[in-house]
Amino acid sequence: MRLASIDIGTNSTRLLIAELALGGELKTLLRRTQITRLGEDVDRTCWLKREAIERTLETLEAYGKMIKEFGVGRVKVAATSAVRDARNADDFLELVGDRVGFEVEVLTGKREAELAFLGVAHDWRPSIHDHRPILVIDIGGGSTELILGRSGFGEQVFSLDIGCVRLTEMFIKSDPPLASEIEALGSHVLETVRPAADRIERTEGPIAFGVAGTITTISAIEQEMKVYDPERIHGSKLLISTVEGILGRLVRMPLTERKRVAGLEPARADIIVAGIVILREIMKALGLTELTVSEHDILDGLIVSMLR
Repeated sequence: MRLASIDIGTNSTRLLIAELALGGELKTLLRRTQITRLGEDVDRTCWLKREAIERTLETLEAYGKMIKEFGVGRVKVAATSAVRDARNADDFLELVGDRVGFEVEVLTGKREAELAFLGVAHDWRPSIHDHRPILVIDIGGGSTELILGRSGFGEQVFSLDIGCVRLTEMFIKSDPPLASEIEALGSHVLETVRPAADRIERTEGPIAFGVAGTITTISAIEQEMKVYDPERIHGSKLLISTVEGILGRLVRMPLTERKRVAGLEPARADIIVAGIVILREIMKALGLTELTVSEHDILDGLIVSMLR
């Protein structure tokens, strides 16, 4: 049986097509990511822009064709932070239904976090002696989720309104960013994260995983990937020293120069600095020296939830 999931995010719209093999294993057939920036200016206006809606609808139409070509039996479509926050969300959802035929579930922050954790945990195969909990960090365009749990279930779940698109629009006005802008952005992240960090149980030293575009991009930059290779990204390690080093390098570059950095998709170059600051402050607040990068995330979680 073939299944598909679509994540309509603040920055990107993504597709996963997978096949359920014997034994319950999910085999990835296709992953696609398109920067659609649906959440452009939503934090300031609380409205989805007409141009952003059109970009997203065109991508969804293309994904619909791919789903038909692969003979998918079941599809789950979800929307996250930008649609949660927008006053014209219902108009957007109606357009999706009329033009593409998709029924979209608007996820709460808690449900978004649970699905991201489910996607990571379903893929994680710890050794028989490793009973440590899993901590998942999911940095999106509009929000960031932190989830601690085990056995496929998030026990502590936090959804925070700090995303790379949202904070870029709030704090970064200069090109390249001013030191004062980065400092203000970092302080805001730390202030937002600290209450969750103080509540997260860390006595057993959880295994930390990072998912979504900011974190996979940092890994791609570290590996100087001219062509994105998900097999090299998945399972790679990110040290906090690497995160700080890449931030120090990118923050001195104007946007035109950042767009030429190997491993950094040009369409993500304007928001990557904010995303890296978010990750740095989270790792510092949680006392993490490293994390494992996962290609499995909310898309996988949506498919696993269908099977359950």
